Amino acid sequence: MTKIARVPGLFFLGLLMFTGCGTRDPESPAPFTLPPGSEREVVYTDKGDAFWMTRTGGFQDSPWHGLRAAKRPYFRDFIIYANGNLLDREKAEVTVTADRLIRYYPHQKITTSWSLLDTSRALAVMIEAQRPAEFQIVPILEGGNALSDLRPIISAPSARMYEIKAYAELPASYPYVKFAFSESFTDGGSVEKLPGRAGGITVGKFHFSTTKNLTAWVQVADTPSAFDLPDTKVVIERLSQRKNRISQRLARTPVQSNNPELDQAIAWAHASLDALVMNQMGVGIYAGLPWFDEFWGRDLFITFPGAVLVSGGFETARQILAEFARYQDQYPASPTYGRIPNRAQPTDIIYNTTDGTPWFIREMWDYYRYTGDTEFLIQMYPVMKRAALGAMKNWVDKDGLLTHDDGDTWMDARGPEGPWSPRGNRAVEIQQLWLTQLEITGRVAGMAGDGAFAKRIGGVKEQAQRAFEALFRDPQTGRLYDHLNADGTPDLQIRPNALLAPPLLQEQAFDWQTFQETAPKLVTPAGILSLAQTDPNFHPFHQAPGLYVKDAAYHNGIIWMWNAGPWMSAALEFGQLKMADTLFNDLTNQLLQRGAVGTMAEVSDAWPQSDGEIRLSGTISQAWSLGEYLRVFYQDILGFRPELNADAQPSITLRPRLISGLTHVAFTGYAFHDSFTVEYTNGDDAFIVSVQRQNDTAIPLTMNALINDMIHQISGEWKSRELVVRFEKAMRQWTVPESFTDQAITATEFQYADSSVAMCTIDTGMDIPVLAGPGHRLLDQDEVIASGDSGTLLLDATDPTGDDAGPRGVFTYPRNQQFQPGIADITRMRIWENEVALTFELAFQNLVDPGWHPEYGYQLTYAAIGLDVRPSGLRQVGKNAGSAFPEAFTANRLLYVSGGIQIVDESGYILAEYIPWDESGAIGNVGEKTVRFCIPRELFPAELTEAKWLVAVGLQDDHGGAGLGDFRAVEALATEWTGGGKKDGTDGNVYDWLMP
Repeated sequence: MTKIARVPGLFFLGLLMFTGCGTRDPESPAPFTLPPGSEREVVYTDKGDAFWMTRTGGFQDSPWHGLRAAKRPYFRDFIIYANGNLLDREKAEVTVTADRLIRYYPHQKITTSWSLLDTSRALAVMIEAQRPAEFQIVPILEGGNALSDLRPIISAPSARMYEIKAYAELPASYPYVKFAFSESFTDGGSVEKLPGRAGGITVGKFHFSTTKNLTAWVQVADTPSAFDLPDTKVVIERLSQRKNRISQRLARTPVQSNNPELDQAIAWAHASLDALVMNQMGVGIYAGLPWFDEFWGRDLFITFPGAVLVSGGFETARQILAEFARYQDQYPASPTYGRIPNRAQPTDIIYNTTDGTPWFIREMWDYYRYTGDTEFLIQMYPVMKRAALGAMKNWVDKDGLLTHDDGDTWMDARGPEGPWSPRGNRAVEIQQLWLTQLEITGRVAGMAGDGAFAKRIGGVKEQAQRAFEALFRDPQTGRLYDHLNADGTPDLQIRPNALLAPPLLQEQAFDWQTFQETAPKLVTPAGILSLAQTDPNFHPFHQAPGLYVKDAAYHNGIIWMWNAGPWMSAALEFGQLKMADTLFNDLTNQLLQRGAVGTMAEVSDAWPQSDGEIRLSGTISQAWSLGEYLRVFYQDILGFRPELNADAQPSITLRPRLISGLTHVAFTGYAFHDSFTVEYTNGDDAFIVSVQRQNDTAIPLTMNALINDMIHQISGEWKSRELVVRFEKAMRQWTVPESFTDQAITATEFQYADSSVAMCTIDTGMDIPVLAGPGHRLLDQDEVIASGDSGTLLLDATDPTGDDAGPRGVFTYPRNQQFQPGIADITRMRIWENEVALTFELAFQNLVDPGWHPEYGYQLTYAAIGLDVRPSGLRQVGKNAGSAFPEAFTANRLLYVSGGIQIVDESGYILAEYIPWDESGAIGNVGEKTVRFCIPRELFPAELTEAKWLVAVGLQDDHGGAGLGDFRAVEALATEWTGGGKKDGTDGNVYDWLMP
């Protein structure tokens, strides 16, 4: 039996006096110092809608490097010379802090410091030399390929301003770019070959007189009068304001422990995640950088607790909830009525997800339980009610379960044939979230005085709860099925989804049977597999060029970092401390040692590569990866949990489950307009909890500790500002001060004390079907890349320029700047024949390479080459062309050419395919505006002298997942990503034909 002893007023140890803690300044995470040549990426945001990405020890050579705002590139780089010599970044010593990147060039004794300016869409670099030097700087802008793509606006002694012509008419664009310097310059001299530089426009080489200090900055704006950085003094002030803002933010979340590396990782996780809290369309959270620089509803609200609740950012949390409520679909006739957006960005809002809305409702309650903000909760009740009404009207089945389309869960990757991981029409986590949504909506309906709707919601919840228990439990294993198919049959794939929504309400709990059955198949030391290894669709690597496109693996085996969060929560709930330790330590190591500096990637491979390393992949800084890391640390490892009872009375529970080796830790938690400084000391003899707060009003406090397979808990009323509670392990006795009254103590055996769940063992020797390739022939690079003698010229056909406007002559290109004029305008096709292969060369008026997939050599142009040698064959072009061949033409072979090549016969059967591995396998040449490749001769009919050929050309749509893709859609009106000018459905999506 646990005993209690009362002592008068034990002295509070205090956060900064905490014995065993490090001495790191809590206002700034320890910087990263990297040696010359470091290849780690780093990314900063301006807290508005802009970010800057670079490589620490190298030059800009990725299409994502540089300054971008609202999803568009504007500025690539300042290339800097001192006394005529390049400042070679590969030889620089690098320091990365939370607000800037510093490069020191020891040979020249010069330091450059790069930083964004908050909410200014501006990047500044400060150059400092220990001895005077003459500097030369080459600015490289984005938005085109040549100086003619820019329109000069201002030319001043220390500044230049340009209009980016391609951006002038685009929505949500900042077409004006200005760069300026602290000193005047002279313009002239040749620009030699520059290092790095994947694209961009060189605008000159600017010379500066001898100086020890020079500041350069670049800013983008929507009008010429919107620039607000008139001189160096203002730039320096803004840089100081940014540094102070970041320091103040981090000062709110100090963690000091006996593990300095953990302290550094937590601080950097806060800094990197706070950087993703942006103000693009109101306040929200970017899903990930560099390419998810917009707000995704599901991602945002999974990230929400770690981003703004555990850190006490309650005003920001309230703003985010209110902003997203504004974007709810409020049109009763809409099939997505009541949903919040799947994605909200300046150019469009889409609603094609089912779980984003219940995550949103869930986090409204989460906000409420941290703040007690009943007024806001009731204010948001109409949004909750509308969400429930829309779901019940359009998506709820006869059993009360929430249905959805195949790709409308978080496993949403789509390809030309549809979702890669179809999970329609009732996924397990969707039902868990739906039950939570119903419970919350019912509670708030009661609080708002809408008893009738509360009763209605309660009925649906009871019905759905019964159906869930009856239909989702596997009678053989006891685990929950991943989803029910549309016909009601259960899907038997082993996926992590049944444990991805941590319990929020008191009556909820993780499912032990599912955890026990599936963890040995999914939980690896590097994270959670998205599909069990034994599944025939398991993909061990995110990128396997030549075998499959990336999105095929996206949710079919590879590891998602955010999945570790709820699985760690479950592991800690079930006493699987070693499993939780392993997962958490791996994420901590990633923050400090791997990938982009001080942040977390989106995904990783499931299996190690040949060098034994598991490759990180996807975005380099992903919000829900960081958010779940911090949520688990505060809510589950440190166990800080605010609660509200049925009468909206607040209480605090401290339920630490400290990871291995963590014996001392001090932190700050926030709730109910108060801050709580908490220290845990886990010694051999005692577990000591010290708490300090700002207020002294009575609040219920519960402390719950798992010690030696027993749960020891003490609850009481805390009526002071300081409190120290001590649990003597040998005596099993609590010692508390007199200010802690009305105690209730319990000691119970831990339910899962004798249950040890094994982790999954990676087996790289397994026979994995996808690694064997598809059922058709895969062409090697040596077969496809044209070289040597091309043979006899079989065909040479030309086509006029300027006829890329569709069947009625009115097609227009999408409005995004990448769709440059002429990329769908074919001008010539030549074909050579020899004994080994046919060589094809397609020439176009223009080709572009945005840099997204350098292994193709070009992108956004799509061609279908037809061959007719006999009467029967294909009549339709296919691949979303929406067009038939001319009446006298039937294709006995079709070659689809874009992000690779695919050859089909007259039945539509795929004969062979080419998927490029890297740049050396590229078939496109932007400089020559040609696409050239070879196809083995045996894939074609024997006699080709009388063959008829033609080519249909349009724009490529790879559905965001790379690969061959389809013809891009043309609509009546052009948008940023669809063409315009279509009159009716017969117009198709073909811009140009070459028909000899």
